[in-house]
Amino acid sequence: MARAGRSAGTKQGDRWETPGRAPGDDTLKPLVVCRRAGGQKTARADGYTLVELVVALPIMALALALFLGATSAAKEVRQVQRQNTVVAEEARIVLERMRNEDWSELYALYNADPADDPEGAGTAPGNHFSIAGFGPPGGVEGEPVGEIIMPAFSHALLGWQLREDKKNELLGMPRDLTGDELVDTYSHAGDYTLMPIIVRVVWQGPCGERRLEVQTVMTEYQR
Repeated sequence: MARAGRSAGTKQGDRWETPGRAPGDDTLKPLVVCRRAGGQKTARADGYTLVELVVALPIMALALALFLGATSAAKEVRQVQRQNTVVAEEARIVLERMRNEDWSELYALYNADPADDPEGAGTAPGNHFSIAGFGPPGGVEGEPVGEIIMPAFSHALLGWQLREDKKNELLGMPRDLTGDELVDTYSHAGDYTLMPIIVRVVWQGPCGERRLEVQTVMTEYQR
């Protein structure tokens, strides 16, 4: 007699035959995954569990944040490099323009005093300049970001003077500007033969304040 809950079979010679299986068929049939008592599964279901998602999501978020940070940093580096190139070229253009000026008018054209401009007050370029697309730190785009520095000194009574005796390490001052091998306390705005110059640009970059300086010394060209 067959046990309860199991399919009954019949004995054929030395073999037992199961209903629904052809005689001589010894192939194994796949087992069906069932639930145990209490509803527990005997095999893993497809998909992710809640615990796995809780662990994976922060890792994915961190990876995404790192990727976005690297992309943003690379973009800032490219922008800084582009700005450095533009500023350096503008500084070079300013110096070339100064070299092409009449030597006797160089100081008057590019100092901070508009009163001595050769063509009338306010007509000379002056000692500040702008660069398209740039702005000073804390300022707005289009405001001057460049400055031309010469060994000029503002006297309380005499106004702006080109002096040999005023200390400025960046310009190599004090030094002889007239070729007489002396350093005196007079203004040499009309007889200088040597002109130390600094072109300084300070602007607001993508990562904060940026600065570039170009130093040179111009001399009178005798034709």
